[in-house]
Amino acid sequence: MTETQGQTRPSSSMTRRVAIISGGLAVLVIAIVGVTLLAGNNGSSGPKIAAVKITDQGFQPATLTVKSGTTITWTNGGVVMHQVASNPFPKDDGLPGLKSEILNNTQTYSFVANKTGTYGYHDQLNPTMNGTIVVEKK
Repeated sequence: MTETQGQTRPSSSMTRRVAIISGGLAVLVIAIVGVTLLAGNNGSSGPKIAAVKITDQGFQPATLTVKSGTTITWTNGGVVMHQVASNPFPKDDGLPGLKSEILNNTQTYSFVANKTGTYGYHDQLNPTMNGTIVVEKK
């Protein structure tokens, strides 16, 4: 600290330290807010999201439980093409609207699960590959 006409002012090195600490606190606050928002995805507010990976051997997870209003995104992580479709095969009408285009490797399909209940789905191109969505009330 330096004195000028009876006033005490911080030195330039102290000012730099305060600025660095303030910047670090700002980054910490941003990180905490980000983690809180991500954790809130499964809470009562904010968008709800869930993911299913499609492999050439099946859906991961094979059974997914979500709250009503959750957006489920399927990602083709397999080598071959896949197509998500509601059971029963070949009608695909057990959960209206649940039917993707044919997905190449890394392509995604999203569906908002609004109707509560338990629904089976399959890979339209390989109907022995099945999964289940359980949609619970919010």
